[in-house]
Amino acid sequence: MIKSDNLYYFNYSKQLITSVILLFPFIIIYEIISFFKFYDKEYIIRNSADAILREVFTYFTFISNNYYSVLLFIFLIFVILYHRHKILNLSIKVNFLILMLIEGFLFGFILLFLLNDSSMIFKYDFSLSNDIILAYYLCVGAGIWEEVLFRLVLLNLFISLISNIDIKEHTNTFISIFIVSVIFSTFHYIGQNPDMFTYYSFCIRFIGGFILGYIYIFRGLGIASMTHFTYDLLLYVLPVI
Repeated sequence: MIKSDNLYYFNYSKQLITSVILLFPFIIIYEIISFFKFYDKEYIIRNSADAILREVFTYFTFISNNYYSVLLFIFLIFVILYHRHKILNLSIKVNFLILMLIEGFLFGFILLFLLNDSSMIFKYDFSLSNDIILAYYLCVGAGIWEEVLFRLVLLNLFISLISNIDIKEHTNTFISIFIVSVIFSTFHYIGQNPDMFTYYSFCIRFIGGFILGYIYIFRGLGIASMTHFTYDLLLYVLPVI
């Protein structure tokens, strides 16, 4: 019976609709913080992946960025309502959602120790630890939107493209994760406020992206996002360097 329950949790937590349910409150809080944190300012700090997805969305829909958050909220509600029968059949198991949060936290904690040591050269601004709300905002933005862009969108895209080649499925997955991890790491050194490039930091981010890729494949978007979020948040609030 325990084995059956464990298998049910594994399958339940891996599904995309379950990930949407898990991440939905985090996305709402992210947007609320954005509104109140920057409503009286001439700028809004956004995660780069979030900004890219916004630009793509507005490019194809001709909708102003100002309405993106509202439309995103409506879209997520629509997804949940569209899959309501599936959700009802599965039932929203709060205990499983809590286990997913715990699993993501544990993976993030393990990732922190795997990728960091005394010679770590990431230059995070630890003054942000004095503003836990801003730290949460930046970390949840990275955790959710970078996973959506790089794992949910790009990784599935490369897996689909490479599937046309006559190779084994696990080889396809490995190659796709490798390519996306290179793109993921490179992503941090381009744009308006890029990080300073070093081979060490590039490799660390590549390894992190590679691990997150396999977490996404085997455990789903929700747990991959929580792993990424936890890792970033721990870097901000703990003196690990």
